[in-house]
Amino acid sequence: MSNKWIGAVLAVLLSVGAAGCGTNDIDQSKFASELQKKADLTPTQARCVARKVYAELDQEVINELYSANAEEDLPRGTADTFRGFVQGCVTDAPG
Repeated sequence: MSNKWIGAVLAVLLSVGAAGCGTNDIDQSKFASELQKKADLTPTQARCVARKVYAELDQEVINELYSANAEEDLPRGTADTFRGFVQGCVTDAPG
């Protein structure tokens, strides 16, 4: 698995978020569902990423991650943290 692929997962999430902006908190199941559909993750991989996101990040950061239009819109370090979650989940639960 390449860093380019992990970056693509982040890019897909950002594009999903741009379309789904709103004032409501994004919940864990919706987050996982969007990752599975749009980033071509298996259900197990998507749930793993969502579990890590919700365990490690606060809701405000999750909302920003989900609704950002570009990586630059994210709080410092969030993109790298997210990439680490994806890499760990895809390595632990390959498709």
